Formats: sequence, C-alpha cells, structure tokens
Amino acid sequence: EMPSLSVIRGHGDTIIFDSSYVSSIKVNYSDNLSGIVVAKYARGIKDKTYFASNGKSISNNGIISNVKVNEEYTVYVKDSAGNEEIISIHSNIFDDGQTAKIDNLEISVSNTYWSIINWLPGHYRDLTTKVKSGSGVTINGYAHSSGRSYLSSLNINSITSTIKIEKELYRNYASYHTVFISDSEGKIYKIWIRFF
Repeated sequence: EMPSLSVIRGHGDTIIFDSSYVSSIKVNYSDNLSGIVVAKYARGIKDKTYFASNGKSISNNGIISNVKVNEEYTVYVKDSAGNEEIISIHSNIFDDGQTAKIDNLEISVSNTYWSIINWLPGHYRDLTTKVKSGSGVTINGYAHSSGRSYLSSLNINSITSTIKIEKELYRNYASYHTVFISDSEGKIYKIWIRFF
C-alpha cells in the first residue's frame, strides 16, 4: 500500500501578492502498514531519485517554514516496504508584476500608483484577470471584502477584466485587501493584496 501524503500551505489556497509575505507548508504523512522511514523536502521541482542522497528531513511537526515569494517545494516520503510518494507545491506568493497562473486564470497585480477617480485622489493597484484561451471558462464577477474598489473595463463573463483597488484614505501604513474572483465553473479564488 502506498504511503499517504498531503501538503497544505499555511495561507491555504489564498493567492498572495506581497513580496514580504512569509508562510509555511504543513506536511501530513502516514503509512499504517509498514511505517514511514524517510520524510524529506527540497526547494524546487525534484523527482524521486533526487531524494536518494539529497533533501532535508521533515521534522516531527511536519512544518516547512520560511516559505517565500515564488518558491516551489517537493515533498517525498518512503515506507519500510519501499513504496514512495512525492508531491510538488507552489507557494502561491507572488511579487508585484508577476503573473499567477492558477487553473485557467492568469492573475496579476500592478505596482501602486496615484490617481484621481470620481473626484477623489488616492493610491491604487490594478488587479487584472485573464482567462486562458480556449478553456471555455469565463469570469463571473468580483467581491471585495475591505476598503473601496472601482470596477474598470469589467464585463461580466469577460475574458480579461481589471478591478482598481484603492488604499484606504489617510493611512500612512500598510493596507490589506482581500478580493474574491468567481468563474463560470463555480470556483472562487481568494486574492490577498498589500499596499505599503
């Protein structure tokens, strides 16, 4: 029987746009028949042969810490019967200007810029979502859980759309926003954006 192996990001499936964000990955593994004898991880995408003489041991609590922007990890386990299991996972943490390619969507966030919209000056970032060509998926809409947002060139069921996120007025410190994107397949994507 194959070992059981799963990995969970400390921030779940949230897509983070913040270059200073640091998270963790929780590794769960077990084998009820013969027992796990090797549990390792490595940065980057690796195959099973890599772990024969490489990789870092996973501690008893199963936490990989200090996970940062645009990092990928491979987790490997082996039981005493010689069965192996391997999983790769991306941090889902992105820097400004990077594009997150998740399922059939490409999601990006612009650098902060100053503008006047509806007679009010403010600092903004553009959250742009593009649907993968030929996927048949469309964007159904956005929901913004904090602060203010202005929809710009957003057409429901569109292929490419942009929403302007505004930093809360008169805040000289970091401002955080959570935006939810829904698509025609019923999936909801949670985007976390930081203003400085």
